[in-house]
Amino acid sequence: MTAGALPPLVVTGASGFVGRRLVAALRERAARSATPRDVTLLVRDPAVLASFGTLPPHWRAVRADLAAASLAADAIPRDSVVLHLAAATGRLNPAVMRAVNVDGTGRLTRAARDAGAAHFIFVSSIAASFRNRRWYHYAEAKLAAEHLVADAGLPFTIVRPTMVFGAGSPVQEGLERIAAGGLPVVPGSGNVRVQPIHVDDLVAALLALADAPPPTGATIEVGGGERCTLRDLLAHMRAARGLAPRSPWSVPLAPVRGMLGAAETIIGTRLPVTAGQLASFVNDSVAAPNALVDRLLPHPRPLAAILARPDAPTSGFVAAQATDSADQALAAEFGIFARYLGRAAPAARATTAYVASHPSVGASPDTLDLWLVAVASRSTFGCALADSYARLARPQGTLRRKLVLTLAVLESSPVVHAAYDTARPSSAASAWVALAALGGGWALRTACAVAVFAPLHLAASVAGRERQRG
Repeated sequence: MTAGALPPLVVTGASGFVGRRLVAALRERAARSATPRDVTLLVRDPAVLASFGTLPPHWRAVRADLAAASLAADAIPRDSVVLHLAAATGRLNPAVMRAVNVDGTGRLTRAARDAGAAHFIFVSSIAASFRNRRWYHYAEAKLAAEHLVADAGLPFTIVRPTMVFGAGSPVQEGLERIAAGGLPVVPGSGNVRVQPIHVDDLVAALLALADAPPPTGATIEVGGGERCTLRDLLAHMRAARGLAPRSPWSVPLAPVRGMLGAAETIIGTRLPVTAGQLASFVNDSVAAPNALVDRLLPHPRPLAAILARPDAPTSGFVAAQATDSADQALAAEFGIFARYLGRAAPAARATTAYVASHPSVGASPDTLDLWLVAVASRSTFGCALADSYARLARPQGTLRRKLVLTLAVLESSPVVHAAYDTARPSSAASAWVALAALGGGWALRTACAVAVFAPLHLAASVAGRERQRG
């Protein structure tokens, strides 16, 4: 490494929400800098690289599935800074959470130590500091991974971000759906304290840390420029959308989390929401003050700037990021729909066709339509319930149109079309048994769907009438 040059940087999780913004920031740096920095992207799926286009000079991509195998000997350059962003999130079962977040982190720390890395930056989560982590497998996995990093024998920094907002943020989108409802509801008391941070501020802090990491191990918590209660955050979100103020109803979470936790032990993670995911509504999500954080991020965005909704993107970069996030969401949605209709993950070519054809579905202002799509796009189980209710209440609604498009794409796919277009021969008795099972399953699923969605249908109708009166 020449004098004045930055140490080589190794990044995992480049295709994630934070990772994509970090790679974009590194690209902008590379375009401006006269001293190029060596960057290695560790990626699980080589197909991801197509979305990055041509890599800048001194960049390379190395295939690495941290959850399953050790890294190649040359994956991590000597004296490099390793920035570990990759993580398994959402409603995955505890074994998968541990395989990716704990075992994968262990493999990476061992590889970094053996390669002579200079510093290891592990991006954890504020959830690791929650007092009440019951049923929250993600938080437990992150905490276990933190212990591995601290004991790896490497200089390290553990970074715990608070809620990360910005275009494409899953947590922000979920909270805005709660805030913008005609009958807004806040899980729990709504009095827990939150401190959202904008994704670009988090990226700035991480890059500043990677440029000049501290010599000794540290655990830091990084948040935005303001703290408030969750109830106040929802009010700010309504105001940012230009909606009239409305005080949300509180829903006691203890019995809800108890029932979800019990149900999860029986049916696994097929629920639309898990008891663990509700932990953010019963724990404070604020960052402890830290002098190192003040140096890395001296002027974090205030809440108003984080929630601002400009009428149009202010730059081509922002527009590209927003489009990219929307395409990611559609790709994930298509994966759920394809598994629901065919039990197999779709090919990349089919996913591209779905995203390109999606404008033909059209947009719907119908509240129930939006809720049905939101539930269906979370899991195959949620898709089955939402589709059953849509057949009765919205047979030509948005969800059914999306499923028709999905089926059209799959039937046209050279990889899986035969599974949809070819009849499977069977005896008459087997066919009647299969038909009876199909009908019984549909009836049971429809009964469950009515129990779940009929109250939401009523709430959507009430919300629609209130908007008309307003």
